[in-house]
Amino acid sequence: MAQISDNIYIAIMGGTGTGKTSFTNLIGGSRFLVGNGLESCTKHIQTHKFIFEGHNITLIDVPGFDDTNESDADILKMIADFLASEYKAGRQLSGIMYLHRISDVRMGGASKRNFVMFEKLCGQDAFMNVAIVTTRWDQEEELVGRARLEELKTKPQLYKPVLDGGGAIFRHEQTRESAAAILTHFIAKASKPLLIQYEMVEEHKKVSETAAGKELEQEILKQVERHQKEMEELLGELKQNRDTSELEELEAECKSLQEQAMHWQGEARKLANSESTSPTALDQDSKAGSNSLLAQTLHVAATPNLLADSDKDRDRLDPNRERARAKVEGAVKYLLDMITTVLYTVDSLRREVVGGNGGRDHYR
Repeated sequence: MAQISDNIYIAIMGGTGTGKTSFTNLIGGSRFLVGNGLESCTKHIQTHKFIFEGHNITLIDVPGFDDTNESDADILKMIADFLASEYKAGRQLSGIMYLHRISDVRMGGASKRNFVMFEKLCGQDAFMNVAIVTTRWDQEEELVGRARLEELKTKPQLYKPVLDGGGAIFRHEQTRESAAAILTHFIAKASKPLLIQYEMVEEHKKVSETAAGKELEQEILKQVERHQKEMEELLGELKQNRDTSELEELEAECKSLQEQAMHWQGEARKLANSESTSPTALDQDSKAGSNSLLAQTLHVAATPNLLADSDKDRDRLDPNRERARAKVEGAVKYLLDMITTVLYTVDSLRREVVGGNGGRDHYR
């Protein structure tokens, strides 16, 4: 019987549906639930221990940032807390797998966000312990798959930086032999801390102050600014064309954008103060269902510093972090103000319709 010589920890990351859980079940004999659709089945970090070629292997199945059950801020905090805890306990990763479907025609927004967050979690110094694992080869023609693989390897905006930093890329054929070859690659690797582990444990940073936290904050700002442009276009159309027949549609668009504003506000607030679990003012009004859409938006737009940390935390923020946070707060506030303006205009038009018809043709 082979002697068990050491402990090897390997994290498996990637987007929903790339085969993270299936890989763990295949090579390790685990029975984690596997999803067949777009909804993620991995709601929490899952670990599975088994013996492989005389080594104690622990595979760590990590939810992706496109998870359908949790927000990105919640997932980042979950991953950061877990990795920091492992580092404090002296358990460092010998390998980090990042799974990518070769059947994907292009790397879309969610996939790009997943990989950028992955890079920020790892840091360049850990790239030598990273393996890009391409999956779903059975769902693509061979020549097409090979061409995509070459693109993934050579384009700077894709996986080239990781490969240039010492990382490897593998083709997983969904066989045990294929999975075993990937694990064998990690056995000789020296364990290394990830960037987020060093930031949180050695530099005592909060999640929002890490490279991954800053990246998520920038993504939140980008999404809020995108919604601002949508609101500007909506307001412009409303000013040019005061067609009352489209009031319902306009209000529906406002509601959709309000929901998005609530989402990104919540993401920013969680990231700014991950210790707090209290809902935002807008969340509370929305759940209560007692106020109109306009009243809800007015209430939250008038509430200052919804994204703020405690005074103590703000005192220890460096000026650059304070400016970045203020920018996000200001962007969310501006978006809510724009929604309020559109809703006021819609409400004014509704009153004109009612007044013009003597109240007979009431807007519904």
